Amino acid sequence: HALHTQCTPSRVAMLTGRYMHVAGHRTQTSLIQSDERNYYRALKEHGVHVQYYGKNDVFNPESFVSSVSEWSSHRGLEYGPLAYPFGEAGYWSMLANGSDVAKDSLENGDYRAVHEARAWLAGS
Repeated sequence: HALHTQCTPSRVAMLTGRYMHVAGHRTQTSLIQSDERNYYRALKEHGVHVQYYGKNDVFNPESFVSSVSEWSSHRGLEYGPLAYPFGEAGYWSMLANGSDVAKDSLENGDYRAVHEARAWLAGS
């Protein structure tokens, strides 16, 4: 179950414990602000090391610093060319023709982030 059809409002709701409409988080650009409490920030303030992997599409710059101890910014995979040319109805769907990079290749940023997270946990 997701609280919103877009990822950022859903992640904001998950990390703050508040519905996205309560503080106006209704779009992809409505990030957690520095004056908003969130679970990562509470953990960090109580001495927990918060290791963050992948893209940041939930925190503004100030709240990111106060919520995350360390960040590895691998950002997924190149998706290849868009499936529809500009002007056709499907252009804005974000559908792509795919990538030549294998899903289990370290060239795939998502896979690399999981690989590094597992290595970090094994060393903890």
